[in-house]
Amino acid sequence: MIRIMLTSLSFLTIVITIPEIAKSQVPGEMQRIYVLGAVNNPADFEYKEGITVKDAIELAGGLAPNADKKGVMLISLSGSRQSLDIDAIISGKENFILKPGDTIVVKPIIAVNDTKPEPATISVRITGMVNKPGSYQLKVGATVAEALAAAGGAAETADLKSAFIRRKGETIALSVESIHDEKKIVEDGDEILVPEFVVTISGEVEKPGSYALIPSKTNNIGMLLQIAGGAKRTADLSKIKITRRSNREISITADCRKAEILSKTQLLSGDTVFVPKAQQSVKIKALAFSILAIIIIL
Repeated sequence: MIRIMLTSLSFLTIVITIPEIAKSQVPGEMQRIYVLGAVNNPADFEYKEGITVKDAIELAGGLAPNADKKGVMLISLSGSRQSLDIDAIISGKENFILKPGDTIVVKPIIAVNDTKPEPATISVRITGMVNKPGSYQLKVGATVAEALAAAGGAAETADLKSAFIRRKGETIALSVESIHDEKKIVEDGDEILVPEFVVTISGEVEKPGSYALIPSKTNNIGMLLQIAGGAKRTADLSKIKITRRSNREISITADCRKAEILSKTQLLSGDTVFVPKAQQSVKIKALAFSILAIIIIL
């Protein structure tokens, strides 16, 4: 037996075994030729005087779709090898007459793709203030806006300005503009987080605490005071302090004694509002304690 090893890649070897024809075989009808490798019907065929390489390939059903036209080899019975220009042979520009025991080997092309095939869909997880949080299968190239739409859209108290994407350990900040940007696409494995618009209020209010507000509707001092049960009588609305954390912590003092100022003083998610006690009330209370102390002494 003759073994032909066709190496296309360093790690992949194709072995074609050719039956060895006895050298003592008498010429005649039983003599054979062989067409192996990337042809549609690899087999051995009866040798006929004058048969050509082109004839033999046609007997084998022609070249297969994965045939390497630059990898065609003619191997004689004695073991000598010769590369063939298969295009020239098929077109008739060259002509090779075969001999008994000749073997034509057509090497196949082995496609190797080092990259993973791109999936038809991608998986994206959406959490936080959306109407239907969860994992979704989206088309490749889907935008952030399409991802949020798949999750039923943002909830009323969503803070889209602070939304972000977690991608392979990296945090990518979003904004209202980027969310609606058609070029802002999501990738497989992304997690979109939409935080809640929350503001904390303390000091001279009936119900201090943290409250979820609706952007562009209740995100002002006036609405926050209403939600917190209103300001106490001892509150000093002229010196309401807003602490805002962006790149650094800043403090803003607002005079909110007028209703129009209360509605115009806008808040951002994460703000902390402090309503101080009026100084006059403190002084009156201190004076009252002093008078009470004097009465007790007398």
